[in-house]
Amino acid sequence: MFWNMVSTAYAAATPVPIVPLTTDITPVNGGITALIISFSNNTLGILFLVAGFIAVLFLVWGGIRYISSNGAPDKAKAALATVVNSIYGIIIIAAAYAIIRFALILAGGFNALVK
Repeated sequence: MFWNMVSTAYAAATPVPIVPLTTDITPVNGGITALIISFSNNTLGILFLVAGFIAVLFLVWGGIRYISSNGAPDKAKAALATVVNSIYGIIIIAAAYAIIRFALILAGGFNALVK
């Protein structure tokens, strides 16, 4: 009985359309704005991806060092510092990416990034 109610409610729900993000750029403004948006979508995306990957590698490396410290307080403290600093790095990378994307939306219009 419960599953009949759930399936009826699920079937009655209207689907939410999903707007896919594309790399096809149709800038609202021309010239330098189109160049900046194109550079951002290609090069900066790759740079942020590499920076995030390196930060995650440092997080894993700090965890391995913490596990293998065998109770030595100086080694554990250094490993914990590596973990904390890598988490700070991940937060900074995510914030920088969000700020740059927001600035590009303001510069080129929303249609410049989402089609």
